[in-house]
Amino acid sequence: MPGPLCTNLVTLIDEASASADEGALGPLAEVRSSLQAPLRVALAGRVSSGKSTIVNALVGQRVAATDVGECTRVVTWFHFGAQEHAVLTRRDGTTSPLNLASDGALPGTLGEDPAAIERIDVWLSSQALSDMTIIDTPGLASLTGAGDVTEELLALDRDSRSAISFADALVLVMAGDAHEDDVAVLDAFRDLLGGLRSTSINAIGALNKIDRIGGGRPDAIEIGTARAHTLASVLRGLLATVLPVVGLLAESTESGALRDADMRALKSLAALDESTRELLLLSVERFISRDVPVSEAARRELLAKLDITGVRMAVEAMAKGADPSATVRFLADLSGLVRLRHDLTHLFTHRVDALKAEWAIATLDRLTGTVFPAALAGRLEEILIDPAMHPLLELRALQQVATDDVLPDKLKGDLEVLVEGRTLRERLGLPAAASAAECQAAAVEGSRRWSEFANSGQGSPTARRVADTIRRSYDLAWQQAATGENR
Repeated sequence: MPGPLCTNLVTLIDEASASADEGALGPLAEVRSSLQAPLRVALAGRVSSGKSTIVNALVGQRVAATDVGECTRVVTWFHFGAQEHAVLTRRDGTTSPLNLASDGALPGTLGEDPAAIERIDVWLSSQALSDMTIIDTPGLASLTGAGDVTEELLALDRDSRSAISFADALVLVMAGDAHEDDVAVLDAFRDLLGGLRSTSINAIGALNKIDRIGGGRPDAIEIGTARAHTLASVLRGLLATVLPVVGLLAESTESGALRDADMRALKSLAALDESTRELLLLSVERFISRDVPVSEAARRELLAKLDITGVRMAVEAMAKGADPSATVRFLADLSGLVRLRHDLTHLFTHRVDALKAEWAIATLDRLTGTVFPAALAGRLEEILIDPAMHPLLELRALQQVATDDVLPDKLKGDLEVLVEGRTLRERLGLPAAASAAECQAAAVEGSRRWSEFANSGQGSPTARRVADTIRRSYDLAWQQAATGENR
C-alpha cells in the first residue's frame, strides 16, 4: 500500500486528471502507477559485469539469462506473483506469453527479433519480490570516450534509459575499476530521475567478481573488498556506497544450484591431506589437471558454480569440520549478498514513500503547464516540505558520514541506529516495550547531544549540517512519541 506522501500525490494526480485533456492522461497515469507500485530497483552495468547473476541471487532463482543471448538484450522486469509466468511486450504494443524453461529460467531465444521487443515482465513467487520489483537492463558495451557514452545511452540503450527513469533506486554493477560508461549511467540516472539533489541517496554500487581482482589468490576477497572501499570514496558524490560482491557465489548459494553431488565432491576434496589440498587449489589449471579422487567433470562443475576462490573457501571450511549446510551459509555470507540486501532494505525499502514522492514531485514539476495544471503546482511544494520527506535528508547525512570522517564515533553510532531503525523505538535505540515517556526522554537527549556538537565549533561545516539534520530527526521523533505514532 502507498505511504501517506504517495497517497497525497495520487489524490493530486486524480484531481489533475479530472480536468485534463486526453493527451495528458497517459503521462499522469504513468506517474500514478509508479506511486502505487513496490520499490523499483534497476540494475545497470557494462556487458560481462555479472549483473544478471546478481539479479538471480536477489530473486533466489536462476531465472535471468547470464550468457550472452537474446534475453540479455531486452529490459526485464521481475515482479511478485503467485502464478509464475512471463509476458513479452513489443514496441507496437502487442503482447504474447513467454514460456519459461522447465527449471523456471527465461528461454535462451525469443523466437523473434529482440529489437522489436520493448520489455519482458516476469512474475515469480519469490518472497524477495514481495516489496521490491527488480529491473534487469541490457549491459552497456565497452565505450572509448564521452561522446560514445552519450550516443550509447541516447540511442542503443534507450530501453534501459526508459526503465531507469521509472526506477526508484539504482544498483550500478561494476567489475574491477569504474569505467567512463559506469559513471555515465549514474549521470543519466540523475538526469532522468529529475532528482532534486545528488544521486547518492538512491544509488549504490556493487563491485562484482572481487574474487577475480586478486587473480584467484588466497587473499582475493580481502583485496577486492579494499578496492570496493576505495571506489566508495572516489564515487562518493554519485553513490551512497560501493559494496564488494561475489555474484557467482551469491547466485549458487541462493538459487539452490549446489546439489548433493557438489557437496559430496567438496567433502572428498576436504578429506585430502593439507599439503595436497593446498597444491590442488593454487590455480584453476592445477585444480583441473591434478590426479585426485574426484572426477574432472565434478571439479569443472564446482568451478562453474563457485570459481576457484569459492571452491577453496568451501573446501577449507569443510576441512575444519563444517557440514554442508554450514558451508553453504558461509559461502553466502562471503558473497556479500547479505550486505547488499541489507542496504537495499534499510536505505531504500524503508524509505520508499519519500523516494517515490521526491521522484513524482520532480516529474510533475517538469510537466507543470503542459500535462500538470499550474494551479496545482503549489501543493507539490507543500508535500515536498512535509516532515515525512525528512528520511531522505537522513540518507544524505548517512552517506556523507560514510565517506568523510566528519563525526565522533559516538555520534556515528547514533546516526546508524537512527537511520537503520524501522520503528520509533528502534530508531531511538530502545526496547520494543519502552513507554512513550521513555521515547520522549531519549529524543530530548538525542536532540541535546547533536545540538551541543553543532554549536561546539568542533566539527567541519559538513559535520554541522549533518548535526542539524539529525537534531531535527530527534525533534520529529519526540513529536511521534507524543502522538503515539510508529511504535
